[in-house]
Parts: sequence; C-alpha cells; structure tokens
Amino acid sequence: MVKMGVSPPPILPKGPIHKLTDIDPIEIARQLTILDAAAFRAIEIHEWLTYKPSIRRRSLADVQAADDGGKIRRMITLSNKIAGWVAQTILDEPDIKKRCGLIKMFTRVAEVCYLLIYWIDSNAELRAATYFITLLPGNLS
Repeated sequence: MVKMGVSPPPILPKGPIHKLTDIDPIEIARQLTILDAAAFRAIEIHEWLTYKPSIRRRSLADVQAADDGGKIRRMITLSNKIAGWVAQTILDEPDIKKRCGLIKMFTRVAEVCYLLIYWIDSNAELRAATYFITLLPGNLS
C-alpha cells in the first residue's frame, strides 16, 4: 500500500525478469517518478515565466542547445516518450487477456505515480500556483 507523500522502499524482483509484468508496478512508478522529478527540478522559475511554446518541431539537440525553455521541452519530451512506451507496450501484445493485464498494470502504475509525485516534490503545487498567479495580470489586460 502506498500512502500519499511517503516514499515506498525499493522492490526488487524475487526471480529473473522475463517480461514487464514480472516487475512490481510500485517499483515502475518509483522509477518513472524519479525520472520525472529530476526533469522538473532542473527547470528554474524564470524558465516557466518566459517559456513560449513553439509550433515548429525541433530536434532534441536543438532543444538542448537553445536556452529558451530547453529544460521544459526536455520534460515534455520525456513525458511523450513514457506515454509512447506505455502505448506501444500495450499495442505490441497480441493476446487480448495479456493486453488487459498490461492495461491494469499501467493503471496501477499511474495511480502510484500520482501518489508519489507529492513525495518527490512537495513544492510542486506551490510552484504551479505561483506560475499561474503570475500569468493572471497578463491575461486580464
């Protein structure tokens, strides 16, 4: 059982890993949350305030070289890669019962990720609120 704001201990597999479902969903969620938190913490507040999303696509090398929200774009890219990995993992399974099992596992991973995000960054809500408050005066004029 995972509680909001409490880090679960690492869960090591008891035997060899042959497929993704051999790994505990809580451990998958821990690892994904750590990746996401590292990307989020790398972003400084001024990047949030000056970020302007561009419509044209750029390569990751261009994003890393640019100083115009590159860290935000890297976080977006990470999120897109994780979403693509989840979708591809589910769609690659030809057996319907196993596919349903994967959907159930990833749903559990998502639930645990939601609970763990508060463990990783307890200031996330404060940062988000500050960001949106600073946007309000610009939107009102």
